[in-house]
Parts: sequence; structure tokens; C-alpha cells
Amino acid sequence: MTVFKAYLKIMLRNIGLIVMYVAISVLVVYLNTMNAPAPSTYEDITVNMAFIDRDNTVFSRKFCEYVGSYADDVLEVEDEEHAIQDFIYDDYTRVLIIIPAGFEEAALRGEAEVSQKWSMEGVSMIAEMHETRFLTSMNALARSGMSRDEILKQMEKTSETDAEINMIGNLEEKDNRGGTIFAVFSAYPVMAETILIVGTVACVFNAQTVKRRNEVSAMPMWKLNTQLMIGNLLFCVLLVAILWVACCFIAPNTAMSMTGVMMFASMLALAMTFSAMASLITSFVKKREVLSGMQTVIPLGLSFISGIFLDSSLLTGGILNVAKFFPTYYYAQSTEKIGAYTEFGATQWGEVLSSIGIVLAFGAGYYVLMLIITNVKRVKNKNK
Repeated sequence: MTVFKAYLKIMLRNIGLIVMYVAISVLVVYLNTMNAPAPSTYEDITVNMAFIDRDNTVFSRKFCEYVGSYADDVLEVEDEEHAIQDFIYDDYTRVLIIIPAGFEEAALRGEAEVSQKWSMEGVSMIAEMHETRFLTSMNALARSGMSRDEILKQMEKTSETDAEINMIGNLEEKDNRGGTIFAVFSAYPVMAETILIVGTVACVFNAQTVKRRNEVSAMPMWKLNTQLMIGNLLFCVLLVAILWVACCFIAPNTAMSMTGVMMFASMLALAMTFSAMASLITSFVKKREVLSGMQTVIPLGLSFISGIFLDSSLLTGGILNVAKFFPTYYYAQSTEKIGAYTEFGATQWGEVLSSIGIVLAFGAGYYVLMLIITNVKRVKNKNK
């Protein structure tokens, strides 16, 4: 296990940088959550809302009526991209809720969902509480086997008698939101650290003198590559474990729940994908100085366009279309969705595993491309 031991030495040499990036993540999450109202001072305030109803059914109208009753004012907005952006930017107390087509059909299956755009993070939480209350009740009624008419009657009663929002419920929501912010932002240290460590190891083993020594050694190439892959996997698990421990201090309710399991499974998939990207980068980058630059530029660029540093609702369609060519976009979208789950059944796990599959598919693509480049270079060197 000579190669594996060498990998560990390189990784331990950079443990300070790993801790530094984790500390930055903790600081950012703290700054994002420190201004949230304390449970003891919670007040159920109202904001301006607008609804875009793409389903236009009894169920969707009932949803708009219920959630809209908690708004300070229900405004109108066109279902057009620029109109939506203008609506959000115009006032910091506005929330837009989009009811997708097929909402009623999904409600009858117990899977109704909506999407939300907001001007400020705290403002979105106000609408989410009423939104989640209605959707959770409606989906639960459908799963219990009630007919369409029975569900509507029951939801009518729900609208008439509002449930109390107690202090404990508010605290749990706040903690869950903090965990979601942490998991989304952690994509940045995951990218930066993985490119740094995996890339540095690859640069060491791709050095001409080391490469020639390995070619004449008794160790088969497949064995060397296997030890490197084990080292990459160990590093990814270690990095995600450190981030999980940090999350336990920031948002213990999230870290110790099924929400945390889903989020950190997605994070591990992202780390493995970027270990493949790091290998791809080092297939044509030999100098560590260049790698260090890419380790800064790539994570920063992807964080700004993928909804990690900026919420995706604040990005234009063109930027999001570019972001869809990278795994970070799917990771950020999936993590936000996991944070909003109120149930954890087969449907939710199916969505999470599907997202993980997409992220790992990018990693497989990077790895295959790296093998192709390496093989082409090997053929060229033999022909010289």
C-alpha cells in the first residue's frame, strides 16, 4: 500500500486548509442565520404575495385562497420571466408562489408541490409556514384514501380553523433552514478542497520522474490506480464527515435527522464527482501553480452561477441554462428541495437518488474523458 500511504501524507499535509474552508462555511452560515428572529420573540407578520396559477383547478385556487389570506396584500404579476424578476426586485417584502400545471393530479396522489421566489430569506420563511401547513394536510388526506370531494371538504375546515404556530415549531424550522444554507454553501469548500487535494496527488504521480519509476516498478498500473481511487474515496468521506460535524454545531436538528442523511449523501456524491474533475484537470495541467489558480476560479465561478452564493431565483435564465451543464446546479436544487421535505417516503428518496445519479453521471463523464485524454497522450508518446 505504498501509493495509498503517499496519498495520506499529502492529504494530512493539507489538513489545515481543509479546516480553514470548513471554518469559512460555518462563519457564512452563522452570518446568514444570526439575524433570524429568536423563538421567544416570534411574531406571525404578513407580507405581500402574488400567485401564478398554471393549473387553474379547484385545488390550486383553494391553495391560493388559503395562503393568500395571510398576505398583507395579494398582488398580480404576469407569468413571464422579466415580469417575475421585476416583481421580486421591486420590494423587499414580496413573495411569489408558482403553482405548476398538474397540481390537482399531484394533490390526489398526495404529492402536491409548489415553487417559491422571494426578495429576502426571512420573508420566504413567513410564506413557507402557511404553504407547508396546507400542502402537508392536503397530501396526508390524499394518502389516507379520501376521495376528491372529501379532501376538498376537509381542506375547507382547515381554512376556517387555523392551527397555532408554536415556539417549538418555529425553532425547528429555523434550525432546518440553517442546515439547508450550510449544506448548499458547503458545495464551495467541497469543490475547492477536492480539486486541491486530489489534483495535488495527481500532479505528484504525474511528474515525469515518478511516472517513469512507476512504469518500471513491479507494481501493476491497475493496482496503482486502484490505490489512488481508494485514497480519493477516503478523502471525500473524510471531508464530508468534517462538514457534518460542523453542521452538528450549527444546526443539530438537521444534521441528526433524515434531512441531514439526504443532504450529506448528496454532498458525498458531489465530492466524488469533483475528484473525477480534478483528475481530468491534471491530465492536461502539470504545474501546481496552475492547479492552484483553477482551484480558486472553478469553485468561485460555479458557486455564483449555480445557486450556491446567490439564490437561483435571482439569476437570469441564460445563466441558469449555462449552470445546467455542471453538477453544482443539480446539487443546489436538490439540497433546497430536501430542506423543504416534511415527509421522507419512497417518493422523496426517489427524487434524492435521481439527483445523486445525475451528479455522479457528471463524474463518470469527467473520468471517461480523462481516460481518453490519457490514452491519446500515451499513444502519441509511443509514436515519437
